[in-house]
Amino acid sequence: MRISQIYLILTYFDQIEGPRIFHSIPKKIPSILEEILTNLMNLDLPDSFFELEIQRKIKGIFVNKFIEFPSKLARGNIEQILLTGILPYGINTLFLEYIFQNFEQKLKDYPEIYYAFYSPRKKEKKINKYKIQYGILEKILKDVYNSLKNKFSQINFIKRIPTTGLEKVDNYSEIPIDKIDKTILKTFITSIDSRIPEGAALLYDIGVNIGDTLHPLFIGGDLNKLLNQLADFWQRNLLGEIDEVQFESNKKLFFNVYECFECSHMPNIGQPVCKFDEGILTEIMTKKLNQPISVEEIDCYAMGSDHCRFEVRILDTPQIKKLRI
Repeated sequence: MRISQIYLILTYFDQIEGPRIFHSIPKKIPSILEEILTNLMNLDLPDSFFELEIQRKIKGIFVNKFIEFPSKLARGNIEQILLTGILPYGINTLFLEYIFQNFEQKLKDYPEIYYAFYSPRKKEKKINKYKIQYGILEKILKDVYNSLKNKFSQINFIKRIPTTGLEKVDNYSEIPIDKIDKTILKTFITSIDSRIPEGAALLYDIGVNIGDTLHPLFIGGDLNKLLNQLADFWQRNLLGEIDEVQFESNKKLFFNVYECFECSHMPNIGQPVCKFDEGILTEIMTKKLNQPISVEEIDCYAMGSDHCRFEVRILDTPQIKKLRI
């Protein structure tokens, strides 16, 4: 079975029936998906955002968030739900995590949301409470579904950013500056605001996409050589000056970027904004070192500093947990 559309499914652990599909968008889902997700809730699930790999003939991406929250009506005073997004191949699951985190935060904003999972009993005086909370939950789920659709559309748009000619060169130093300038221009035509989560995630996505295109042009395996090449690439293409590399350990290092193209023109807004840099650096370093890498900006011109500062961590495991069934 090839996934050709986007599904959003909320599985609920009913105290009497056990795991059951509580809500889905669209309403009708293939029976095999229902079987997989109801069985999944019987397993020991990660308490964080995770990707599910189906060892069957299902071609698609399953991203999930298992959530527990307080309830006065549940046995043990805890409700358990599993939110699952199912998408066609072609998207990095890391780009979707913030959408699921926002969903969990929204639930916390409505401490009586658990009423949505219970049908009112006969002569129940608070029947409106059930309807109200169900309406709230339904609205939140629609927002999540629309966010998934928008993100999938964004990723497909990003993939169309022209990088014609890059496949014809053998080394990053041979890339004409005008091609990089055109790519950067395309990035900012979309008027992305990195101060909001959606804008920051989109900038990061674009950086990853460009990093995926560029990484074959760098030499992999040696971290020091790769850092030197990245510094040269940044300087050649007017992205900034990478300098002052400091190793805290063999798995953690820091470096500064001066005259950063992404933010050196910005006023002090009190937060880092260089998500494009994070994305492109993460993708190139991950691919060339063949290890999961985390690149995070910890200081920025947009925080009143005279440089940007990045923390690079070599991770023992991928950032997104995977569960195989």
